[in-house]
Amino acid sequence: MRGFVVGHYDHKYPEAIEEISDLLRSAKLVLPEHVVEGIDGFPEALFMLFNGAHLGNLVGSAVSLL
Repeated sequence: MRGFVVGHYDHKYPEAIEEISDLLRSAKLVLPEHVVEGIDGFPEALFMLFNGAHLGNLVGSAVSLL
C-alpha cells in the first residue's frame, strides 16, 4: 500500500478544485449518494452507517420536498 500526505501538495489545491469541479459539472465524476427517506428510516440509516451497507454518502431525509 502506498499513500501520500495531502498537506505536502497544498500548493496544488486551486488546480485540484478547478479540475474536480469541471469533472463534476460534466458528469464525468459522479459521487454516489444513498438517501434514506423519512424519520422512520433513521434506525435503518444508523444501522447502515455502522455496517457499511451504503455506497457513498449516507443521507437521511426527514422532510420530503416533493
